[in-house]
Amino acid sequence: MNARRDMFCLNCGYNLRGHSGDPVRCPECGHTNQLADLEVPAELMVRALRRMETGAALCGATASALFYWLLPVLAVMLFQLHPPLPLYIWVFVFAAIVASVVFWIVGVFFFRASCGGKQGWFGALWRFNALVCLVVGMSVSVIFLLWWGWLVVKASGPGIPVAEIILVIVCAPGLLLGTVWLYRRAKHMIRRLQRETAAYYARSHWLTDRD
Repeated sequence: MNARRDMFCLNCGYNLRGHSGDPVRCPECGHTNQLADLEVPAELMVRALRRMETGAALCGATASALFYWLLPVLAVMLFQLHPPLPLYIWVFVFAAIVASVVFWIVGVFFFRASCGGKQGWFGALWRFNALVCLVVGMSVSVIFLLWWGWLVVKASGPGIPVAEIILVIVCAPGLLLGTVWLYRRAKHMIRRLQRETAAYYARSHWLTDRD
């Protein structure tokens, strides 16, 4: 009956797509949901889920950007580059760091507001940010690995660098698969909080409208 529609449990937010019956019993929490009560709340839940994903994605993207903007600073501190970097590069890096911090703070407040400050929101967001930074790092590593392989092949002359080519063939897919797995793990960090918050907003809004 409802196998092809997204309808969410009004108690825990579990997606009831593929479950039939009226009422529909949630396999996650056991709550029975009337089909008539699930129509509009499903739309409200989707909007709530998207708002939380937007805030989390903004935080994750700016946290990753901040890390990479700090790399030139760390390189100068560790290797003491000579000649030193031009002033305009320092100004650009400083402005980028400040902008990343500001956008990260905006993302934090947006995420907090989107989940109503529900308990555990900051811990879930922090773990999400950490994994997203790893995802970005692994993605950049794939690019550098392919670039390094291309340089090795180009500089090898008539010989074929078999070992280097095998290294790229083995490591690049492994890094890509690891990136996909980490991204799924990152989304899982906020999934339960998303479901609970979306269920609360949909239930309270729906009941208010019905009254």
